[in-house]
Amino acid sequence: MKPKGIHIGLRTWKTAAAVILAMVILDAYGATTSKLFFAMLGAMAAVQPTFQESVESCLTQIVGVLFGALMGIALLALKLPPLVITKEEMDKALRILCRKHKNNVLLAGPRGVGKTTVARGIAHLMESGAVPEKLKEEMLIELNISSLLSGTQYRGDLEGRVQEIMEAVRKEGGLTIYIDELRSLGGNSRTDDSSKDILSLLIPYFKSSDIKFIISATPEDIKKASTNDNGVLGLFRQIDIEEPSSDEAEAILESIIPGLEEHHEVTYDSDTAAYAVRISQRYMLDRCLPDKAIDLMDEAGAYAQTKGRKKVDIKTLDQALADICKADV
Repeated sequence: MKPKGIHIGLRTWKTAAAVILAMVILDAYGATTSKLFFAMLGAMAAVQPTFQESVESCLTQIVGVLFGALMGIALLALKLPPLVITKEEMDKALRILCRKHKNNVLLAGPRGVGKTTVARGIAHLMESGAVPEKLKEEMLIELNISSLLSGTQYRGDLEGRVQEIMEAVRKEGGLTIYIDELRSLGGNSRTDDSSKDILSLLIPYFKSSDIKFIISATPEDIKKASTNDNGVLGLFRQIDIEEPSSDEAEAILESIIPGLEEHHEVTYDSDTAAYAVRISQRYMLDRCLPDKAIDLMDEAGAYAQTKGRKKVDIKTLDQALADICKADV
């Protein structure tokens, strides 16, 4: 039985102890350790050099399938905080994933509006089974681009690695791939380094309906990609993620305050959420809500903790904002 609903935020595991822990977690969720073991052997065989290099490659290259599943299950066990996603955005994404053709999702929006959070929300829905029947056996994994590029000195190295991962995903079936930021794939303009052009290598798989992709992108990413003649944007259905209103952002902050209080071992005054939204809109102009307000609340909690305080109030938020903006506000 496949574990369902893989969460986003996946990173490479670098120790054998982590792999052993992952085996235990997989067993707890009904997966088999033998499948994990043979997948690791397959990754080792693909790179060949020495055993040590093969192990290292196994722990860095197979981000497309194995590590997505392992880390996703670990995050499920850690019980990530609840997500605040609008139903309209989620319904649109699920409809696109259910399509037979052009079933790739492009989450479009400026920095900080919560594009990755939408992807995590899809994973939550898959895990809970609150998705259409066709998606109930699907898993959502992240393709870690930095790990994919690691050690690929020549374009042929990258081509081989991308092909191995994509064919493994296709063979496994039931996997949807999330990629954070379209620009991380390169190939968005004629001036990009062709040796790191992952985008053109993935186009055949974007066209194939048996592997689904969810990619986040800023308006700048989309504009740059539209100037290229590879037609990649036509292979995706775009969902625009709008910045939430002040009231919506305040509700999001209220929902995460219990987690922040537990982490920082402090309490937040009742008016901190509304105040954080207001001053972040005024002074933190390089990002959007809710990310900048969440960042400010988290920074204020850390500030109070380092100062030996047990409460976060408006004054603490002002001091945290001054640190973030590197100026008196």
